[in-house]
Amino acid sequence: MKNIFGEDGLVYRVLNRAIDLILLNVVFLVTCIPVVTIGAALTAMYSVTLKMCRNEESYLIRSYFRYFRENFKKSTVLWLISAAVILVLGADFLILWGGASGGTGVLTVPVAAAALLICMMLSYCFPLTAQFENTVSNTLKNSLIIAMTRIGYTIPVTAVNLIPVILLVLGGQPMIWGIRIYPIIGFALGAYVNSFLLRKVFERYM
Repeated sequence: MKNIFGEDGLVYRVLNRAIDLILLNVVFLVTCIPVVTIGAALTAMYSVTLKMCRNEESYLIRSYFRYFRENFKKSTVLWLISAAVILVLGADFLILWGGASGGTGVLTVPVAAAALLICMMLSYCFPLTAQFENTVSNTLKNSLIIAMTRIGYTIPVTAVNLIPVILLVLGGQPMIWGIRIYPIIGFALGAYVNSFLLRKVFERYM
């Protein structure tokens, strides 16, 4: 029992990690407030969590803001491209769901497939930026290639990223729990869980 609750015990390590993730989540949300900085915030968060899962992190907040500054330009360009694509897909869904034509249901399938492909691709964009030095175009290309060739990892990583969207769509009690959890720890916890899978994907390219 002493080992479990001691400084090197499981309970201490779990609580310590939870506190780190809560702090990371708060900093992430604060740096997302301008909206245009979401890309840099995502890259900085993944830079920290990828090191966390390898037990290489040091000063969490200081490291976060260093990664935020270092990757700001490239991450912002990636985010603006991503946001534009998301807006177009969102507009397509609104048009399809609001349409009265009989072909609407048929058109929903390819649009949904395109949306899923984009989600899978975006699941790698910012972690790749956090892990590797590359151009924006090569990052986008590599994100698509990895998403398609490492599908066994892509599915769970994308599923974790889509949890908040699913909770909002479900509404009711699931949405209430999402609203309670994600502002506290949800985004950082999702990135941390994904980082264990992403680390396996990135190992062959390092």
